[in-house]
Amino acid sequence: MKDKPKWVPGPWLTAENYKCTHYYPRLGSFLFNDPYIVMPRGDVPRHLNQLNSWLGKDDCLFIRPDSALKPFTAMVFKMDLFEKDWEWVKEFTDPESLIVISSPKNILGEWRFVVAGTQIVTGSQYQLNKKFDMAPSYPVGAENLAAEIAQIYQPDPMFIIDICLGADQKFYLLELGAFSVAGLYACDMEKIVKAAAEVAEKEWNDLYIKY
Repeated sequence: MKDKPKWVPGPWLTAENYKCTHYYPRLGSFLFNDPYIVMPRGDVPRHLNQLNSWLGKDDCLFIRPDSALKPFTAMVFKMDLFEKDWEWVKEFTDPESLIVISSPKNILGEWRFVVAGTQIVTGSQYQLNKKFDMAPSYPVGAENLAAEIAQIYQPDPMFIIDICLGADQKFYLLELGAFSVAGLYACDMEKIVKAAAEVAEKEWNDLYIKY
């Protein structure tokens, strides 16, 4: 029998559960980066023209890592600068590392929600009209979508849901994130501390207390 961990709960960061290839198939109808293609990094350059014809917009592609540990920052790649920018991706990934490719789209606003179990704890605006704009507020539509997603999928006991507003004035799932490594912007810290303490206590009791 394995020894019980000394620290409970420890970090809430089950990396596998935050891979795009893990949660995209479960939450596909909510995704902002859809349609998308996933392929090994080593295959991307030789399929670049096909990818651009399928998903490109103005000779640009949006590319991000599959990994939740984000070995490189997601960005829009321009075809005429691709080779230069791709060197940076190659430096931090292996040929077999999975890459997610989709169409570049305009984002009008972004909001971060902290989730405990299936419940929204608090949220914060962090981008509006392409500018970093932190505020302790969020649209009801963004919160409702985050709440719906939280009922479907829980990668950890506490986690992050980022919601964005597209140019079509609809809310979408931008990405899921691990609570233990997330910026909390203007979220209500008192609510977060209270929720985290309750979740941590439950995990401790489930592991160490026999009923």
